Amino acid sequence: MSVEVKGADTLARTMSKAADRIGDMSSTEADAGREIVTRSRPPVRTGALARSIRATATAEGVDVASSLVYAPVIHNGWAGHNIRANPFLATALDRAVPTIEQQYGRTISDAMADVRGV
Repeated sequence: MSVEVKGADTLARTMSKAADRIGDMSSTEADAGREIVTRSRPPVRTGALARSIRATATAEGVDVASSLVYAPVIHNGWAGHNIRANPFLATALDRAVPTIEQQYGRTISDAMADVRGV
């Protein structure tokens, strides 16, 4: 007795392609980073802090940061100098989560839509 599974090769090939697409989320991560940067509202004196915020897609996700030495002090505060925290990036992330979830969901759905076979 033998069993033949029709479409198994197609299923394996298209699942592999979907896995590759889902495994490389760098484009979606870059979009997520831009979303956070766009929604960030740092305090403004000169505008340098706002202009310095950048998003960088990494193998682990996305980093959103400023190169300015005082950015962490503004964001996290400094009790010893009576500087209250203004977590503008954390707030931006909170605001961006629904959009970011949609971006990741769309990427996964698009990849899975091409799966064919059994």
